[in-house]
Amino acid sequence: MFCAIPMYIVYAVLQGLAFALAGVVDLRLHSFGNLEFLTRVPMSMQAGLGADIINFLLACVAFLGIGYLVSNWMIKKFNYATPGRNGNYQSAEEGGEQTASKSTTALDPASQPVRIIELLGGFDNIELVDACMTRLRVTVKDPEKVADVSEWKKEGAMGLVKKGNGIQAVYGPKADALKSDINDLLLEG
Repeated sequence: MFCAIPMYIVYAVLQGLAFALAGVVDLRLHSFGNLEFLTRVPMSMQAGLGADIINFLLACVAFLGIGYLVSNWMIKKFNYATPGRNGNYQSAEEGGEQTASKSTTALDPASQPVRIIELLGGFDNIELVDACMTRLRVTVKDPEKVADVSEWKKEGAMGLVKKGNGIQAVYGPKADALKSDINDLLLEG
């Protein structure tokens, strides 16, 4: 939803059209999930709504296809950075394409994951690396060895939060990719 807000708006319009179609086709059966649908089928059959079940399934398949085609077109047309696309979400201005492969990052001092490990006080200071939507979350042994905010900002972080042994560096949507790269390096080292 946050990767491509225009796609979410189009999705909402398509869902509204799907509900409008239910009124046009006069569907007396609806469902907000598979489990609800399956529990309503026997009851609908006893009520003589067998045709509505078929119409409901046809409407679902039609809007699945329409939704897929529209989303696929929008993703390709506007090059949205949806999960799994566009590498580590870096543009050419931010340092070019960077992949999570070990050959690119393996102890190369020019790679961002290696520089982040140095900012965290080195391999031996890191206990756990994780990430959420926008933050690289790291548990360190000695928080005094972690670089200050200005050094992190030079490395592309938008902010830094230190609380006890917990370090959170704000990197935006590439935080998860950085976590993967750093964990790969920790396994190698």
